[in-house]
Amino acid sequence: MRVSPAQSYRPAQRWVSVDVLTTAGWARGTLVLPQIQALLDFITGAGAFLKLVNAQLPQLVEPQSYMALKCESVLLIAPAVGNEKVEIDAPGASMAPLKVVCLLEDGVLEGTLNFLVNLRLSDFLRHQTGFLVVRDATWTAAPVPGKPDAAARRLPVALVNASRIVAITEVRDGAEPDHPGELPEVRPTM
Repeated sequence: MRVSPAQSYRPAQRWVSVDVLTTAGWARGTLVLPQIQALLDFITGAGAFLKLVNAQLPQLVEPQSYMALKCESVLLIAPAVGNEKVEIDAPGASMAPLKVVCLLEDGVLEGTLNFLVNLRLSDFLRHQTGFLVVRDATWTAAPVPGKPDAAARRLPVALVNASRIVAITEVRDGAEPDHPGELPEVRPTM
């Protein structure tokens, strides 16, 4: 049987090493995605399962050549390289960082969300159904009775499954009364 050129086309690919926090613990592996596709878009379109190659589970000594993770069991994904092309650039969009704390089933993630200036966190969250991009993050696992506390884990970038967030809040250091990128209110003059 002959395969036509259209059937055999495969776009140039790149390999992205990731650590994945699931409801069963941390897994490690590699995602294979098209060279030009942003990581967030790839994960959002993964379907019911996220496919990893060279996968490692804490319970297994040997890496597995292939493993499929149920997307609904994924709490967060951390690419090994912080400068990985995570999301599509929004040229001309006026973005502002906001410090947040995300409570997840097994711990707390602190970091920074970037979203449109003059938008409240509650409004931003109303439209989030996939993964949130949290930068300069720190993961701290919930304490487990009888086990020593785990050290905090620095993550340059973490993609957090919005459907697995128990709670999220913005962190204010007292200096800013409102969103750091809030535009000044313009009042009409008479």
